[in-house]
Amino acid sequence: MSESRDDAQTKTRGTLLVVDGHSLAFRAFFALPAENFSTQAGQATNAVWGFATMLSQVLDSEKPDHLAVAFDMKGGTFRNEMLPQYKGTREAAPEDLLTQLPLIQKMLTALGVTYVEKQGYEGDDIIATLAAMGERSGYDTLVLSGDRDAFQLIDERVTVLYPGHHFKDLKHMTPQAVEDKYHVGPAQYPDLAALRGETADNIPGVPGVGDGFAAKWINQYGGLEGIIEHADEIGGKKGESLRENIEQVKLNRKVNALRRDVDLGIGIEDLTFGEVDADALSELFTSLEFGPRTRSKVLKSFNAGKQAGDAADKHADDEDTSNDLRIPEAVTIADEAALAAWIDSARDGLYPRSTPPQEPVSAPLPTILMMSRATGRTAPTSWHRPARCMPKAHPNPGTRDAAC
Repeated sequence: MSESRDDAQTKTRGTLLVVDGHSLAFRAFFALPAENFSTQAGQATNAVWGFATMLSQVLDSEKPDHLAVAFDMKGGTFRNEMLPQYKGTREAAPEDLLTQLPLIQKMLTALGVTYVEKQGYEGDDIIATLAAMGERSGYDTLVLSGDRDAFQLIDERVTVLYPGHHFKDLKHMTPQAVEDKYHVGPAQYPDLAALRGETADNIPGVPGVGDGFAAKWINQYGGLEGIIEHADEIGGKKGESLRENIEQVKLNRKVNALRRDVDLGIGIEDLTFGEVDADALSELFTSLEFGPRTRSKVLKSFNAGKQAGDAADKHADDEDTSNDLRIPEAVTIADEAALAAWIDSARDGLYPRSTPPQEPVSAPLPTILMMSRATGRTAPTSWHRPARCMPKAHPNPGTRDAAC
């Protein structure tokens, strides 16, 4: 831990924020009532609005200078080949959420943010690869994710921003934070998870063994390999259960290991942001019936405060705002939390013009964050880097900045 302080450039080069795109979109969708977020045509917008708002909050608080968002792709991954039932118990995502994912990616493009997805790999593998890329390039890396598998990436240069019940409860998971909670270090967390299993991913663990016993064995024998070597010495029903399920535990450990070497076809220089296409964003937000306050807030966050005022003022001045606020006849507020959520919603221009709130907002505000940039290539990796020199959409989205 006595890293040289002479390497000042490495320590101060900057901060990369990597966002789990699907995780953040799910959090936003289920935190905000869809019935209060839809256009006159019936397009749900709660996930888009929540995604933009939550990510803006993280940008404002963490102030990264590089940003990427990772998404999963349809179809299985190499993990399904190893464990066919992997994630097999998960319910299909709601259709109202699925229709918003392309809108979120379109919004990221307008905001000048790179998002990445790759067939055969999960967003977690893309996140791990980007985090490793940031470390190699001398950046501190923040990973915004609600997936505990990301804890294995944590070290002195990588911190996981892990949401609590409410987004404001975002926890900074450092090596010490992992040690305090699980009594093992980040590098040993996958060993613990292999023993415990992961219900959400349909990965069976050792029956009767939870975090406590798994950590005890890891500390006693030095890790999963040591536990396996000394399995015959572990007595009681838990020891017997371990021996009966040892092959499953070995498989679990292979499944939960994140890949950090996925060929993404991009470098750290592709992950800058701050050049918002205000016209494209205005067109999208108009179609989604978001008000000028939302546009101004998002522009300010993603422009890192640069030129945001002029762009936001221009679009606010150009727009007919006479219909932006329609007060409903009555809104029932059931409790203090609902009142706070409603006030925040009204203040930020949350509700679309066409569907003012008829019910109290009882769900907590969203709580998640992460990354992706797609290009529509025929190659396995799909990533999109918004054209830095063009005000409009690139004529060939599969070509990077060809007209620059």
